[in-house]
Amino acid sequence: MAERIIPLSRKYEFLGVQPFSEVRLRAPTYKEIYMDGIGEPRETHVVAGQPMVVTHYEAIDRHLLNVCLSPSYDALSVLEAHDAIEVAEAVCDFFMRQPVLSTPST
Repeated sequence: MAERIIPLSRKYEFLGVQPFSEVRLRAPTYKEIYMDGIGEPRETHVVAGQPMVVTHYEAIDRHLLNVCLSPSYDALSVLEAHDAIEVAEAVCDFFMRQPVLSTPST
């Protein structure tokens, strides 16, 4: 299963958790996305002929509850805004489509 390590801008402390300077996430599963109804954290709508990205922050948070390997999910509450945004972006990155690889000519 894919795992992401997000380096943070500094070392954080949270009661009951070893000080941490990175966050480790695993990829969300089909069950979490669809069966549990969390869904994707972002979706694109067309408004007046232009694409508009809608971010579902509740979905990002619900995914983090499941996919945060270290530190504990609760420890994320002490992250400063810039580091919190990096972690949220990492969750969204799991949902980017993989590019189609061309097969070599034989």
